Amino acid sequence: MTQLERTPSFGEYRPILERLLTASGLQDFVELSGFLKSLRFHFNQPDRDTMTERVRSRLVRLGIDQAQYAALLDAVVNWSISGQKVEKGDVLRVLGLLDRFVDRLTHYFPVDQKVWVPTPEIFESLDSAIKTVESGFILLEGEPGSGKSTALTMYLLKRSDIRFGYYCFVPDDRSIGNERLGDDAFVRSICIGLMNAFPDVEFPRRFAAHTVSLLNDWLSRLSALGRRVIFVVDGLDHVDRKSRQSLIANPLTHVLDGELPKNVVIILSSRYPEALPAPLLKHIREEPKRHLKMRRFGYDQVREFFQLRGVSISDELLPRTVDVSGGVPIYLEYLADRLGGMTRYEQERYLESAPIIRDRKIDHYHEHLWEESSKDEHQLYILAILAARDEFTTPDALREILRLVGVHLTLAALTDALSHLRHVLRVSDARAVAIRHSSLAEFVLERTQHLRDEITQAILDWYSQHPDTDEAWRHQFRHLFKARAYSTILTTCTDAWLARAWVDHRPMAEINRNLDIAWQAASTNLDIQEFVRIALLKQRIALVSRNLDLSEADVACLLLDMGEPDESLRRVWDGERRQCSPVEFAAFCLDHSARLGRVPPDHILRAGIGDGLSRGASPDAARVWYRARSYVEDPVDSLLSIQHIVWRTEDDHHLLSARLTDDENRRLNLEIQLEVVREIAERASLDVLERIRVSPSLSPELRTAAQAAAALVLARAG
Repeated sequence: MTQLERTPSFGEYRPILERLLTASGLQDFVELSGFLKSLRFHFNQPDRDTMTERVRSRLVRLGIDQAQYAALLDAVVNWSISGQKVEKGDVLRVLGLLDRFVDRLTHYFPVDQKVWVPTPEIFESLDSAIKTVESGFILLEGEPGSGKSTALTMYLLKRSDIRFGYYCFVPDDRSIGNERLGDDAFVRSICIGLMNAFPDVEFPRRFAAHTVSLLNDWLSRLSALGRRVIFVVDGLDHVDRKSRQSLIANPLTHVLDGELPKNVVIILSSRYPEALPAPLLKHIREEPKRHLKMRRFGYDQVREFFQLRGVSISDELLPRTVDVSGGVPIYLEYLADRLGGMTRYEQERYLESAPIIRDRKIDHYHEHLWEESSKDEHQLYILAILAARDEFTTPDALREILRLVGVHLTLAALTDALSHLRHVLRVSDARAVAIRHSSLAEFVLERTQHLRDEITQAILDWYSQHPDTDEAWRHQFRHLFKARAYSTILTTCTDAWLARAWVDHRPMAEINRNLDIAWQAASTNLDIQEFVRIALLKQRIALVSRNLDLSEADVACLLLDMGEPDESLRRVWDGERRQCSPVEFAAFCLDHSARLGRVPPDHILRAGIGDGLSRGASPDAARVWYRARSYVEDPVDSLLSIQHIVWRTEDDHHLLSARLTDDENRRLNLEIQLEVVREIAERASLDVLERIRVSPSLSPELRTAAQAAAALVLARAG
């Protein structure tokens, strides 16, 4: 007989206890007795209605929907039954908050800093405007190819008080249709940007749906706290052009049509001011200091431009080069590609015949290029196909698509045609080509409208003939959607397609992206049956992801263990950009090195890791990122950058609060630096360790550690 059964009142409460025993799934009164002993009872507690009201008020304050809370209660019951260990991520996932502050859109605008020409006058103008305005908007206007996005990207990197940037155009963007140009995506990204930029601020309704009202509340909260908020919105002309074509139902410029609270400044950029809403344009024009213009490069900047690219231009030819290019950066890119490798005489002859920009815009050169290229059917179709594909295309794929439009080329003829166009093309490490600048792609699309249907069909036919290529998996649905072939998407997106994607180790993010396109196709077709079917496919993938409980980087490491290095790399790198966070990518690279004795190729490593950690990154994230970064960055520079990190403590809600003391901060940074030195020692880089040992800018502890690590490497080598 258990202690519970020996209780005098046991007989009176036995029916109730038996019901509890049955409902709980416990075996007998012994287990039930142990369970009851674990409970803590408190008297004078509020009644159930009062507690319910308190919970509801907290939900409202946090912005959590009651249905989400109900889902959490169900999960709590399941966790109690299973006895599993519950992590913070499990709770956030059930509440639908795990990715609430993860932006679906990328705002990484690629800039090759090794060949970047500084634009100090723009930086100074922006600094001055920001200092003199209390709040409101600042417009940076610049012609196509003037380097607006590049300048703003570098300004973001150089000015820590500029919190984040929103790019209306990103090269090789993979978002559906014109998603990043709409108000919903914009509001979501800005809310996420604010949350990540101000981790120590308690925002109202922090878990609520991202709406314009919520965004205004958050900006007002920051303003009331006296916090200075500055961020960038680049490329409003892209929004304006798509709006004029009726391709965006609710453009993001609708959100900008209003006054900003005190201390909030938004830097806008556009090719022309008329892209702004009328009230906003009036606001800019009332104060000239709010309207800045990109200047073309001067004589010294043009000289530096060519020097950084290893193109030798004599002092005698430099004035002619400046005159021809007009100092327009994109034209200088074209010229650098053409003039590189030429003799001085050849350069002089070319510059004599090159079109002069001077007071004109880059489309003047595009007109010249078009006149030359349109005389050659091969070049014309190559440009038209590349503009329509809007992505890197391999020579083999290009040949086959050309064949499908009736243009038959040998590989030698294709190579020759591409050589005439190479100065306006980007070339990947896999020898794939793409149009270098969006202004030329837009120009070509306008001039080849009569070929659009023919080329689109050829591209779609090529995808159908090569369904298992990376290009087809990544881009077929997107092109079908652009061609409004919604029914084709839906007939392709079947159970068999999903099973094939899984067997081929396609990344979850890629599968979900394609399912999103199919879902949108069903919605556009007003096909409720197909809409539900695709929703069930999405649910199946979500269930697999949840049960697998691994990130793409984790799956990549699993594939490494299975002896599938190529498939593992595809999980985190799609051939052009990373498919996970910089820290996850860094962790994968370290795992790659540990298992295979080498990291991924240098260009992939550089692009995947990126140029810096996000604000609010944890010390553990910093350890991983800087260890991987040591493979591609100057080690002394990397260690010095760690030295200047300022850390904050976390409160019970995992929000950053007070700064660490100077001693605590120094110790933590030294720990991270020592992790980097250990990583360098593991790969036996004696020359790098020696540079660290003799660097006067590094701490004595670090130099001593490098010396000890070098001795250990030599000892291991015998």
